[in-house]
Amino acid sequence: MVWGASSRAWRKAQYEELWLQFRPRGSKDVLDAVETAVEVANHAVEDDGWGADVFTEGVSDSDAGPVALMSRAGPEEGVRAWFDVFARHLQEARLSRKVTAAPEAFIPDWLNGDLWAPRQVTAFVNPSAAANTSSRPKSWHPGTPRSTRTRKHSPRPAPTSAG
Repeated sequence: MVWGASSRAWRKAQYEELWLQFRPRGSKDVLDAVETAVEVANHAVEDDGWGADVFTEGVSDSDAGPVALMSRAGPEEGVRAWFDVFARHLQEARLSRKVTAAPEAFIPDWLNGDLWAPRQVTAFVNPSAAANTSSRPKSWHPGTPRSTRTRKHSPRPAPTSAG
């Protein structure tokens, strides 16, 4: 357990949460084992009375090894108790390497809304057609007066050469 890096990340999150990462040696295919270790550690701290203060969830995979969110990272004693059980369970499963704070993730501009992109219409729904209760079909067929009217106001296709 790399406590220094984890402690700094925990302090940076104002002691409310902590993203942790298990960086295995060799195969990175350890997601199931980490999920089980998280469940075991959660139950152990619950039994020890830390359940309201310490809880980890959201195990997911990454290139460097599985990550999880300690969404309730209460007093240091409870957090250390959780890490002890978590690490012990992984050792018993013969998985070795280190548990540390996960590196901060880069959020791309397109995801956080900082990137401007022009909007374009991808569909049009005619609310009056949806409310049509007549027995006439609600579909739109080329050749009907409505489609002719629409085509008059639409851009004309470019002529094609036949040769």
